Amino acid sequence: MATELDKLAEYYRGKGNSPRASVYSALAAEERSTGGPETVSTPVIPEGAIRLPDLTIGGKTPKQLEKAL
Repeated sequence: MATELDKLAEYYRGKGNSPRASVYSALAAEERSTGGPETVSTPVIPEGAIRLPDLTIGGKTPKQLEKAL
């Protein structure tokens, strides 16, 4: 993959787009040194899952409010 990234860097250098070329060069260097680009993983929410809203009142959860009654 580093070879393809180097080719992209050369392509953009030839086009005069040095910022993009330097990004691809850095990714190629990282690929060669670590064996792969560093990725950031984000949690995957299953399809159809509904995220529930944060249900707090004054920082208290519904169970804490129920106990206070």
